[in-house]
Amino acid sequence: MAVASKLNAVFELKSAALTLVAVVLKTTDLTELSQAFEDRFGDGGVFDNDPVAIDLGALRASAEPIDFAALIALLRRYSMQPVAVKNGSAEQLEAAFAAGLHEAAESAAPVARNEPAMPAPAPAPAAPKVAEVVLTEVIREVPVQAAATKTMVIDKPQRYLYVILPNVTAVRYGIALGSSCADAVGRYVIARKLATSGSHRASAIDDASGQQALYFDTDTQRIHDTDLAGSIGRAVRNGCFQLIERDFAELYGRIPVGTRVVVN
Repeated sequence: MAVASKLNAVFELKSAALTLVAVVLKTTDLTELSQAFEDRFGDGGVFDNDPVAIDLGALRASAEPIDFAALIALLRRYSMQPVAVKNGSAEQLEAAFAAGLHEAAESAAPVARNEPAMPAPAPAPAAPKVAEVVLTEVIREVPVQAAATKTMVIDKPQRYLYVILPNVTAVRYGIALGSSCADAVGRYVIARKLATSGSHRASAIDDASGQQALYFDTDTQRIHDTDLAGSIGRAVRNGCFQLIERDFAELYGRIPVGTRVVVN
């Protein structure tokens, strides 16, 4: 505990409010989309691993299939992290789910924001849009009822856990990745919430389990707390998906049994 106290005296980790990007897709031709991204964003630099929702509203009636695996790879090439999809047909949503995305509910009153600043393009003949970017800001201070939470997305490579809210906003937490969950991937459900005894608290000797845990329906994977603040963002020897104590306390109160979990 002395090590953790010393670390807390010189720095502190907090949950971050962030902006969720909605990519409004207007073509199923990913070659055309890739060229449009290159023309608009160049070599990138506009985004910084921002979580994005893919909006299929303009393509809902299209019979052309969408290669979601290739679309996800294209968005990641420009430092966007696709986590959700919305406004698609049943067939489109099924294909998106198979690629590891989840359905994001519509916002009753979306907040429009300006697009990321970039150099003004040279005048050119008008052409049909193939995609547009819409930003929705998270207001962290607004209380969110636990029942409103629909899905969590765990990004193992980036060491982040996202709580996707019904108005297509997200709250991001940094995590440590324990060896018990290193191979976890796919779709799960929070099956139970458990408070364990203080003798099993995460420590420098045993970081396997905190005082509370959110158990997946497999009952082998779980989300729990740790007092090892320096482990956040790293792979650790024991335990599963770990958050610092304050972040986990907030998450535990926010997440109801039955919440869906997507692990990428």
